[in-house]
Amino acid sequence: MVVYLLWLINQSGQQMLKVEFMDSSLVFGDLGRNRDLHLHFASVVFGVYSMTREITPNCPPLQSPGMQLIEAAEHNLHVFEAVSGVKFLLFTDPSTFNCDALFQELYILYVDFVVKNPFHTIDVAGIGQPIQIPAFEEAVKGTVQKYNEPVGRR
Repeated sequence: MVVYLLWLINQSGQQMLKVEFMDSSLVFGDLGRNRDLHLHFASVVFGVYSMTREITPNCPPLQSPGMQLIEAAEHNLHVFEAVSGVKFLLFTDPSTFNCDALFQELYILYVDFVVKNPFHTIDVAGIGQPIQIPAFEEAVKGTVQKYNEPVGRR
């Protein structure tokens, strides 16, 4: 598994966090450099995810009922929706197909560092606050590093 990038998108479709695990401008071209493209891409993924939820009405309530994987030639995009509606997006190499264990660890970190933080407003009336908690970012980087293989060893 090689993870390039993690995004967290709130319940309103706004990007709350972006953590790079390698230079995203080298991996994603303009998407890695252009903040406007990040916002546009996050809103598109949010919309598509919402549509896929509608076509899976019989999914168990604790499972993520929307899309979970988008495969592309150069990257895979994995999506996990927490019970609270926050979406975790992992951009990985194309040979990675299962990120369930990593998503669970990232969600636990999110709850411990963000949800339990009394100074962080998660989402009020559709206006979310970016996550600016350095300890959370460091914990995320450490967790992903446990799963990341060096590029040459795949």
